[in-house]
Amino acid sequence: MNATPRQSTTEPHERQAAYAYPLPHDEAGRLAALHALEILGTPREERFDRITRFARDSLQVPIALITLVDTDRQWYKSCQGLPNDQTPRGVSFCTYAILSDDIYEVTDASQDPVFSDNPTVTGPPYLRFYAGQPIRAPEGHRVGTLCVLDRRPRQLTPEQRQRLRDLAGWAELELHAVTVYRAARETEKLRHRLNSVLDAAAEGIVALDTAGTVVLANPAAEKLVGWHEHGGLKGRDFHRTVHSRHTDGTPYPSVDCPVHSLLQERGVVTAQEDTFWRRDGTPLPVRRSAATVTEAGQPTGAVLVFEDISLEQEVTRAKDEFAAMISHELRTPLTSIRGSLALMASGTFGELPTGPLHDLLDMALTNTDRLVRLATQVLDYERLSSGRMPLRRAPASLRDLVSASLDTVRGAADAAGIGLEAEVPSPITLHVDADRIVQALVNLLGNAIKFSRRGHAVTVLVRRSTEDSTVYIDVTDTGRGIPPDAVGRIFDRFRQADSSDARDHEGAGLGLALVKSIIEAHDGTVTVRSSIGAGSTFTITLPTSDGTEPS
Repeated sequence: MNATPRQSTTEPHERQAAYAYPLPHDEAGRLAALHALEILGTPREERFDRITRFARDSLQVPIALITLVDTDRQWYKSCQGLPNDQTPRGVSFCTYAILSDDIYEVTDASQDPVFSDNPTVTGPPYLRFYAGQPIRAPEGHRVGTLCVLDRRPRQLTPEQRQRLRDLAGWAELELHAVTVYRAARETEKLRHRLNSVLDAAAEGIVALDTAGTVVLANPAAEKLVGWHEHGGLKGRDFHRTVHSRHTDGTPYPSVDCPVHSLLQERGVVTAQEDTFWRRDGTPLPVRRSAATVTEAGQPTGAVLVFEDISLEQEVTRAKDEFAAMISHELRTPLTSIRGSLALMASGTFGELPTGPLHDLLDMALTNTDRLVRLATQVLDYERLSSGRMPLRRAPASLRDLVSASLDTVRGAADAAGIGLEAEVPSPITLHVDADRIVQALVNLLGNAIKFSRRGHAVTVLVRRSTEDSTVYIDVTDTGRGIPPDAVGRIFDRFRQADSSDARDHEGAGLGLALVKSIIEAHDGTVTVRSSIGAGSTFTITLPTSDGTEPS
């Protein structure tokens, strides 16, 4: 019977509560499945009682039970013909019935070697006949039986055996229905909690099917885009409804939309700034994130989360304009002061004596140069960000741009004991504002020189994609590297990798933000890879022109 006997040390006349009985091979999983049903000890239910009544009457027996075999007891979910609702597992016929899949039948228990001395046979209710068909939990474990019993010996006919199987299948379905009902109840609770979270969220949350149609939208999403009083977003094509135009009003094909691509393949898009369009036609600046929803490994839709950043943009714009105004107002007097200091340092008004006065003048000239550079950087950044600095694009040799950038920083590199190396493998033409690209490269090279170790080299490596018209410019240093938690914010304004950088190396943390603005204005990107103690590589990607040097 594929079972392990459980031995008892109790004397025979004391064994009613601790009778020896076998255990199924899956006993631990079986008990876990039984307890997961959460049905033990629950009140009687008509849907189970009608099964035992029908079994009793149709099979013409005095006793019919639906039993559940627990750790040390057999409990009756439904009982016809017995006064009690449970018995010790040790005296249970059903503990043997759950050892196999088919009906377990005892025609005369008084003559059976297993049950002849069973207290329920030798004493009340004086059982003689038993037939039990196991019933299973949804996981497949045999957790109990539908059984019929009699006080006289008998044997089921083939037709009666099939009826008992059919009725046990009915009982099993009702048992599974308990699980389904409980799951439905838990699902409803979860749905209610989810709706509460969605309703309370300040961000817009939208679920899309694979066609891009909205299947769920929380109140915040519909209010943000102005559809809350006009039928909502559900059932509408999301891209066509709120995302069909670029910021400048030109059409935005859905095939170019990052969210649309997620509907076709698995992926995640995080924290991208974009423009949605309200129902009244006004733009809504947003920051959006999206992720594919999959089922069995296949995309079934996507979830999109977005927030209104119009106030954030207004605050940023106001800060930029204020910084630009201050920088503009400062640059003119600073330039004048710088010129006066330079004239004094040059000896135009007479030679200055060496000593503290000369040192103070050099310090003033150095700091004034730094302030002029800072004011210029702030102005350039604000103009680029606001689109008020038009790019003067023209064909330019990338080799010449790299060479000009290296020449600009060579003096600083020599003073710091840093070598400069460059590799531009083939003639490449860019359609760019040459001065701005040189400005970006000089910023990256200047940073690389500051953070490299004396005696090492800063390298510039140009690579060209073999798959498309993209060029990659790597600027690599041998510095201390950027901490992983700082990499994500290294291109933010007035940010440096470490607060000590501001003390160890002059700079306001605006250079990399300016690089990012310049490169993105040229439809490119700038990224960084870094290892602590091994240095960093900043990579600029730019679209190329026709691949030949200009004449």
